[in-house]
Amino acid sequence: MKKTLLFSVGIALMTTACGPADTTETEVPGPAQNHGALYGEVQKVVGDTPCPTGYSIATPNDALANQNTICGKMGTWDIARLSGSGAMKGPGYGCAITSYEAAPLGNTLCKLPGQTNLVEVFGDSPCGAGRTLLTPQEARTRQSEVCAKLDMWDIARLDGGGAMKGSGYGCVITDQETQKLGHALCKSLN
Repeated sequence: MKKTLLFSVGIALMTTACGPADTTETEVPGPAQNHGALYGEVQKVVGDTPCPTGYSIATPNDALANQNTICGKMGTWDIARLSGSGAMKGPGYGCAITSYEAAPLGNTLCKLPGQTNLVEVFGDSPCGAGRTLLTPQEARTRQSEVCAKLDMWDIARLDGGGAMKGSGYGCVITDQETQKLGHALCKSLN
């Protein structure tokens, strides 16, 4: 079992209220507005629209790699556009990801190109194919961001034998930690 975590603005959800009439979501017409956090900034925009400047549309593979995390942040009845006319559906639809959705959608999943996916893996073990441990220096550069991704009492392995402790321990980063740890902070190689 692993938790998928992202830092820096990994993916943002561009959304309009598209749920049933009794939903608690409200739509405010006009320019995009700040709405909360899903890997960074979530903005409400009207319709199946292009991503804002600096963002690119997320691929079905991006959505699949982070399916549980993204779906947990989507509205129950949201359906979000992915690249290649794909779509990801909210929890009311079982978090399904499809490669083709012809209908216009009220949401678009967008990401900042070149952002690193950060994955917390359970156990003091290698990260697996396509991933490597986050270095202590990388963790220090984004200390508050990365620490917020850890549970309060987590202690996670970093590259070179280092470790980062969760907020319960004060978000301390060490270059050497000799004890066996319950978590590892990994990043994608791309």
